Amino acid sequence: MHADLSEQEISQLASKEIEKQIRDTYQTAFNKGVDLYNLGESLYRKHPKQWQHIAKGKKQLVINKDSLRHVNVEVNILYSGRIKLHEHSKSTK
Repeated sequence: MHADLSEQEISQLASKEIEKQIRDTYQTAFNKGVDLYNLGESLYRKHPKQWQHIAKGKKQLVINKDSLRHVNVEVNILYSGRIKLHEHSKSTK
């Protein structure tokens, strides 16, 4: 760590990076025709009538490139290692 960041700032940066990685992974899998996160299965289990309507006539995927709308990531830092985290950021911008 080369910057003086608070625990909250580190958590926010980590959350954004994790969300980006999830979205990138989803897009890569979708481009290969794979429902990596089983979104179609979730729809089938929770809303079977909607799933039947969407799946009608489709041979493989019932998802589309925009099926992953919301990604909620919560990061909790349990142990920061040898680095002491600050309560508030002291960096100047």
